Amino acid sequence: RHEIVLGYEVGDTVKVTDGPLDGFLGTVEELEPEKDRVRVVVSMFGRETPVDLELDQVDPSRIDGRPTKSLLKGCLDKWHRKLSDI
Repeated sequence: RHEIVLGYEVGDTVKVTDGPLDGFLGTVEELEPEKDRVRVVVSMFGRETPVDLELDQVDPSRIDGRPTKSLLKGCLDKWHRKLSDI
């Protein structure tokens, strides 16, 4: 069994990087890493539409040059681990 590490979590904004919705931004609504699936809500034609994608079809997004909350959390976790090694 292996651990899947994602750069995003439910509630984060992500960017679709593959398929017909490539370039769309959306919000993670549901994660199922064991099924290699993420449900993202994107806005199409003025309507919020949930779409099911594979985990590698989305990347964490940056909003106004700032990383989303899970990216920040991951950076802080790494920084704390490095400090504890000193």
